[in-house]
Amino acid sequence: MNWIPVAAILQYLRFKKPKIRHERLAVDEEDETFLVPRRPIKHPDFWDSALCEFNPDGTMSIIPVGSKEWNEEMEKFFLKQELVESIWHYKQKDQEQPFYYENKTTVEAETLLYRDGIQPGKYMVSCNTWKQFKDQFILYFIAIDGRVKVRVIMYEVINNRLRFSIKETKFWFLSISSLISNLQINNTFLNGTPLTCTFRKLR
Repeated sequence: MNWIPVAAILQYLRFKKPKIRHERLAVDEEDETFLVPRRPIKHPDFWDSALCEFNPDGTMSIIPVGSKEWNEEMEKFFLKQELVESIWHYKQKDQEQPFYYENKTTVEAETLLYRDGIQPGKYMVSCNTWKQFKDQFILYFIAIDGRVKVRVIMYEVINNRLRFSIKETKFWFLSISSLISNLQINNTFLNGTPLTCTFRKLR
């Protein structure tokens, strides 16, 4: 099945006019929650594309609204949209934290962490978007011996949510902020020291 622009469908129907039943469905009354966006009215007149499939004889059929195929495709579409919006929300939450940086190499991380002196437990996180970085999320921290150590922050989509973890914990968290907070609350030791503090960002 494919999403076909409505304009192309109208042009197709000028030459071939199959009998299409249009059925207006009632709006689903859902609670306006933060992570679950309200879904639009499920009727092709409200979309710039319609769900279609091509028949073996080369003709095209519009998938009926409310059919099993339609509902399955709609569920996939809305779950994907929900995942994207939840990722964006938690990313904004992480970006507001003083530990959050982007595209910092190990040398740059060391410079920042040593800026105000060597303090075991001082940490920062780099979210890497450049291709030169092997890992996307890295936790840098000063260990008990005064050296900067690295932890790769693992990430995986679980139950339609992007979640984060490191090897020292058995749990997965919805944001890096929640992961860091849990490590601090539980006084989790990384190379002999817990995470203690971050530092004020340079403006």
